[in-house]
Amino acid sequence: DFTPDGRYALVMNDRGVLRAFATQTGELHGEPAYFDKEKKHASFNEHRFLRDGRMLVASISTPLAIWSVDPPMPPEVFAEDAGHVTAIDVDEDQDLIVTAQYASGEEPMKVHYWSLSKRSLEREILLRGDKAQYGAAAIIAGDRVVITTSEGGMILLDREGEVLSAHQVCDDYLH
Repeated sequence: DFTPDGRYALVMNDRGVLRAFATQTGELHGEPAYFDKEKKHASFNEHRFLRDGRMLVASISTPLAIWSVDPPMPPEVFAEDAGHVTAIDVDEDQDLIVTAQYASGEEPMKVHYWSLSKRSLEREILLRGDKAQYGAAAIIAGDRVVITTSEGGMILLDREGEVLSAHQVCDDYLH
């Protein structure tokens, strides 16, 4: 991806090495930053930029992490594993991060509410559907959280994790 101002291209490999390249020159910006030099790390598949320019990152196999990108620095890592994150949003004013995970059909889709300031999991919501699916997108809209799914569904939750409505994928979601 690119920084919001377009100055740098950000690249992470499967060993958890983040590099920034200047978009005007192609030159490496700063030194590579490592998630953990000893452990393999999946590259980020979902991310959001914070107001201060740092990047909130989720992958398929590691905890959430916040990376400084100008210049790249090792991340601040959240304590709990985030699972296979497929959708993410952040609202810094509400101290809320929402992630959604892949669900096999046998396992429920998990929606997690995280505290940005505490770097911790605050609430887990289990959504049982009748198909394998994943959260395709997530948005925090005021006091509501909206998750769209890979199977064409939409789930509306409140800040407490109560399902207010669910559409298209199955008759209801149990949590």
